[in-house]
Amino acid sequence: MKKIFTLLAVAAMALTASAQTWYIPYTMVQDPANPDKEIAETDFVIADGVTVAEDTDCPMTFGNDGAWKNDKRDQFKPADDPAYANYKRYAVGNGNPKCDGSGYKNDANTAMPTTGTYYTFAPKADGSLSVACKPGSGKLIRIVTSEGTFAPFTGVESESGTALAANTSVTNGLVGTNTYSILKFDVKSNVKYALLVDGSKLSLWGYYFTADGSSAITDITVDENAPVEYFNLQGIRVDNPENGLYIKRQGNNVTKVLVK
Repeated sequence: MKKIFTLLAVAAMALTASAQTWYIPYTMVQDPANPDKEIAETDFVIADGVTVAEDTDCPMTFGNDGAWKNDKRDQFKPADDPAYANYKRYAVGNGNPKCDGSGYKNDANTAMPTTGTYYTFAPKADGSLSVACKPGSGKLIRIVTSEGTFAPFTGVESESGTALAANTSVTNGLVGTNTYSILKFDVKSNVKYALLVDGSKLSLWGYYFTADGSSAITDITVDENAPVEYFNLQGIRVDNPENGLYIKRQGNNVTKVLVK
């Protein structure tokens, strides 16, 4: 018999208003060198201007690098959130981010990048982003906005504890220590955000977007006659959920549940 445990209740008008995860898509295939082992493999092609998660509240577009590639790392583990278990492959470019030939070492350049390795997020709703990446050691990490400003980071998680430190010589920025990290920052609807590392290429595994909204249980109303639908953490509908973490929608009520 299936047992369903509600982990988190979130009032929402649609699934797209709840948490969303995107990661470099992959499938598990048999390891040619070891029949008893599976490895992650993907045919996902990254190129200039490719946009992912277009049907969600926060699509992301790859920058104009000209030499994108994807590669693997079997474990990305700075946090225990089940979403991070899917981060098995990463994307990376070959050029440093610049705007009209200029980098981002000083506060004077707040223009959106035009070339190199960068990732542009275009949220359709206010919320927060957690981006799985690996910043280069001693390199300055920036979030440049379409409003001509640097957006501040709100938090960091990493395998080695504190992976990043505030750089007191800049208004908004962090210094990387070459470790696998989750960078967190708030976003507003209709503003674009370019995540980049000055003088380096930022490897990216994926990201987790959470839209703003009430999470108080007292704000939730449930239509008990509405049909129940289940979705995985990537927003794909699942007709018969098995063991794992899912998003359950019933009418206007969206909850995160654990099926056992």
